[in-house]
Amino acid sequence: MYWTWPAIYRRAAAGLRPGPVVYVDDRPRNLAPAAALGSTTVLAESDEAWIGRVDRLLAEG
Repeated sequence: MYWTWPAIYRRAAAGLRPGPVVYVDDRPRNLAPAAALGSTTVLAESDEAWIGRVDRLLAEG
């Protein structure tokens, strides 16, 4: 099955409780559709600094 990018993000979020979503991906082009749907996005770079950013975002709620 082929998904358009916005559709796949909506499908993934459909089973989640309402609230903030943090989307992590290693490809910048994949972050824009998630951000357009209101998700906070984090680029997973090889230096692993992104893990700390995700930890902070989750701690903030």
